[in-house]
Amino acid sequence: MEIASGKGFNTLYLAQQQHHAFTGVDITPIHVDIAQRKAKQKDLANAQFQQGDFHSLDFATGQFDCAFEVESICHALDMKRALESIHRVLKPEADFILFNCFKKRHADLTPDEATATQLIEKSMSVNRFAPLDEFLETAEATGFEVVEIKDLSEATMPNLLRFENLARWFFQFAIAGKFIRFLLPEYLAQNAIASLLMPIASHDNILGYYRIVLKRQ
Repeated sequence: MEIASGKGFNTLYLAQQQHHAFTGVDITPIHVDIAQRKAKQKDLANAQFQQGDFHSLDFATGQFDCAFEVESICHALDMKRALESIHRVLKPEADFILFNCFKKRHADLTPDEATATQLIEKSMSVNRFAPLDEFLETAEATGFEVVEIKDLSEATMPNLLRFENLARWFFQFAIAGKFIRFLLPEYLAQNAIASLLMPIASHDNILGYYRIVLKRQ
């Protein structure tokens, strides 16, 4: 099961590589419709999509062998509730694999660092990036065992710098930036703020990008 599968890219890719059954869950109905159409076009009978909220998944207890998410759990409004919901639908000893951004530092930020972090969160529609230690404590309290924590921040830096260069162009050329903002959806223009600030936040160890593997106990 993919948590917050969007338009189905990850789930469809995996369904093409494997014969296992894959289920994508997303809260946005139009995303689910698009993913379902793509699965039908590709004749992928082993991929299905369902509208749902990961805070309250509508599946049987112990239904899935594995769950994963890519940059979605950071949007949880109630992290404990979301983890409890995912824990419930996994089989015992099943893995929950996460690729996401967490705070490395949060108690000792300067005012400028705190403002930059808030700007990144708001521009990415994230209520709050959870501190890594806080997230791990919540996961363990929910019944997960932490199997792996791998810091991928350095590996993501080339992409972050590429996005930073695009964002600098967007802000440097005001007229062109206004024209582009007129053409693009608002959320893409907002992402330019995060693109400009993320390399700094990563380099200064404020935010980190991790692969985390949790096992349902």
